[in-house]
Amino acid sequence: MQAETMAQPFDNALATLTLEQIQTFLEHELEEGLTWEAKGSHEIRPEQVRKAVSGFANAVGGSLILGAERDASGWRLPGVMFPGGEAKTWLSSVIRELEPVPRYEVRVFPADGEALVAVVGVEPVDVPPCMSGGSVFERVSGQTVPVTDPASLRSLFARGAEARDSAVKRAQRSAVAIFHDPEIPHEAYRLVAHQDARLPGRPAFGFAIAPVAWPDACREAVFRASFRERLEDATVSRMAGPVRRAEPRYEQTRSLVQVLLPDWYGFWTVRVYVDGAAAAAYTTERTSEQIAPINVMNRLEETWKLASDALEAIGAAGAAYFALYLRSTRQPPGGQWIITPPMMDVLGGLSIGPPTVAALDSIKRELDREAGYLASDPEPEPET
Repeated sequence: MQAETMAQPFDNALATLTLEQIQTFLEHELEEGLTWEAKGSHEIRPEQVRKAVSGFANAVGGSLILGAERDASGWRLPGVMFPGGEAKTWLSSVIRELEPVPRYEVRVFPADGEALVAVVGVEPVDVPPCMSGGSVFERVSGQTVPVTDPASLRSLFARGAEARDSAVKRAQRSAVAIFHDPEIPHEAYRLVAHQDARLPGRPAFGFAIAPVAWPDACREAVFRASFRERLEDATVSRMAGPVRRAEPRYEQTRSLVQVLLPDWYGFWTVRVYVDGAAAAAYTTERTSEQIAPINVMNRLEETWKLASDALEAIGAAGAAYFALYLRSTRQPPGGQWIITPPMMDVLGGLSIGPPTVAALDSIKRELDREAGYLASDPEPEPET
């Protein structure tokens, strides 16, 4: 998301905002508005911060100014003392108790003595509602109010469900598309993807990440030269063994940027779609790799990182859904080579970034079962 969105209602982006500019802004404001709220120089309580941030996140976003107070002459910025004297750490720990956590940014300025002024810029949450301790708040003109009307609550939850469903469908569609594309130029890739049993023991998979939020700025960035260069560099840097560098290509039938590369063991494809997903696919060329060994899991981890790198390069962030589509041939003990059924797995509630250990463990268990190995789920945590 662009920095200027974070900074509302200020004219400057939050990263370049100064204390003087905040004071100038307050001098022209009589009352708090839809996109800003101020808290005075008395003790700042965690519930105040969470309520304000939740309210902005469930509306159009905005900025919370901490360390401002108003008297008969207008607004002043005397600052406030934060617990431990560290505003960013304290504010982050407080905001991270919201569910889900919206995208936010914190700027801190020295005021009088050891007092500080802090500005928290908040974006609208990707999957509403943003809840604080089970309560839902919304920012309206001049105040943050609890949302208690059943129709309003249903509307917020419906927006969240629609955003989740859209991301899941984009992830699934992209994982399958990159796997089955008949225009992939590598013969080995096409044979595996189209269920040819002449390639025993060669797994292939498509992996896709679809962020819930997909702003116009990300769509535009997909076609910038700087992004294509970064995508190529990220792809090449992750390859193992001899690598042939390939240029990204555009396709007429679907708006995307794509990199195709072989490595020592197989073939990689990385795509970013303008409709809001990044996908990476891999297939092995050597028959020594079975469906479940660690070298295959390593390549799955690399496809995950490649797709995340691609999204981060164009500014996508926040909640995302992940889809894995896999097909492989394998040889059961003493039997003929067979084709395993295609597997689709969707993981949600994660943020764009490197894969978590828990997510990779979950996928590996599914691959082990597909290959006929014993794979046990971890024991559930005891109830407290």
